[in-house]
Amino acid sequence: DLKRPEGLAVAKKLAQAADVLVQNYRPGALEALGLGYEQLRALNPRLIYTTISGFGDNTSFARRGAFGATAHAEAGWLWVQQQAQGGDQPFAPGVTVADIATGMNACTAILAALYDRDRTGEGQAINVTLMDSQLAFLAEAAAPALVDPEGTSWTPFRHGLQRTRDGYVAINAGSPRNWRRLARATGQAESDASTRESAERILEEWAAGTASTEVARAMEEVGAPYGVLRTIREAVQHPYFAERGMIASIPDPLEGTARVVSSPLYFSNADSGPMRGAPLAGEHTVE
Repeated sequence: DLKRPEGLAVAKKLAQAADVLVQNYRPGALEALGLGYEQLRALNPRLIYTTISGFGDNTSFARRGAFGATAHAEAGWLWVQQQAQGGDQPFAPGVTVADIATGMNACTAILAALYDRDRTGEGQAINVTLMDSQLAFLAEAAAPALVDPEGTSWTPFRHGLQRTRDGYVAINAGSPRNWRRLARATGQAESDASTRESAERILEEWAAGTASTEVARAMEEVGAPYGVLRTIREAVQHPYFAERGMIASIPDPLEGTARVVSSPLYFSNADSGPMRGAPLAGEHTVE
């Protein structure tokens, strides 16, 4: 409890020995409590102090609160989705892309700062925002807007998605070399596809009369990339993830064990993945 003197004392004691601190309070809140970067740096010069916020702490927007939805709306993601779908209304994404991108950016920055500390012996402050992370995520879409700020149209890149007799598959025509593979798989002459649009049309017509398993078999035979659309429940049962170890079982104090998505990072000389579940409320208070 940072509002109590004993709570502040604990926080400062932790910061004195910590490598990294991550906080997402509004600008000025921790400084008022004596827990700002410069204040803690005086106690621990090696501390890497990471601040995550919606709009940063050095802009005229700094006092605004933000959720991932804020960045989705104001950094262009909802509009990009709408353009890609071709609909007349924007729609919210199924996952909070801005939150995920910001967390990944913060992690990358922390790792870079730790590496730099090995060289300099000094920690530093890191500042990552939802708005910046969302725009960086959309750099490809933002480029045409920077070249032509007054333009109103934008042609999104959308990979192929074909309806089959019993579902959907995702097949990209891709390069001329890949099209030669697809032409063999679909029984078409290579010259039948003079443009990307004509190639997509051929794939759509062929897939429409073919079962998804048959499409997969045909793609495998010619070595062409493809994907069979799965629900998320089907996806977590994919035999690939089982072989890869992406679904892990961890101890859970309430349920006994819990199945969770593991780390996508694999190392030759280190373990990765969850070691234990999330702590219960107050579990580490004494520690």
